[in-house]
Amino acid sequence: MRIAISAWPTTLILRPPDLKLLNQDVQQKSVTKQVMPHVDQVYDGISRVVVNIMHRRGRNSFVRQALRLAAFAVAGSLSTAAGADTASHKQMIAISDAAAVQWTAAPAALPKGVEISVVMGDPDKPGPFALRLRIPPGTVIAPHTHATDETVTLLAGALVHDMGETRVESRGAPFREGGFLYLPALMPHSLWTKEQAAVIQVNGTGPFGLNYVNPADDPSKAR
Repeated sequence: MRIAISAWPTTLILRPPDLKLLNQDVQQKSVTKQVMPHVDQVYDGISRVVVNIMHRRGRNSFVRQALRLAAFAVAGSLSTAAGADTASHKQMIAISDAAAVQWTAAPAALPKGVEISVVMGDPDKPGPFALRLRIPPGTVIAPHTHATDETVTLLAGALVHDMGETRVESRGAPFREGGFLYLPALMPHSLWTKEQAAVIQVNGTGPFGLNYVNPADDPSKAR
């Protein structure tokens, strides 16, 4: 690390270390690109912190403290960036057709008889997800909201959707196979089936959540 000090002790200039040396064991360009913003932030912080050390201690003591602080900070930045790079590489997920989808009973917060298949990610954790719901005929999912944006695609069957904190059946908009909805976070809405079942795919970013406008509508309360 190179530390240039001019007009001691009033002026301090810290230059980032040679990234080629720091990255001898980290050769991928993607990691280096992620490291640079971290290093810039680290040195902005160091330049503020070490000025206090200058005025309280001698030059030799300051240099030792500055080097120690820089070493820890840069090492932490590299570790964070490398971890982010690893997490960004996800495995491909492919479903050949509808018959390949594996279904299970939906959580208690959804009406009895609804089935779910989480095909990607986890709606309860940070990050993108995709799930499918198989909704039997004559099923109502009462007005509710989600913490994040969602898209709903009707893959099969028929569905009715309504906006608002109360469900008004006459106001409901019918959807057929291929229908699509985009719903911003916290927008109250409801959906239901009539004579036909429905299969929908929900895409969003977790944590997603499902909060009923009227807590009494939550099916888990009755189970």
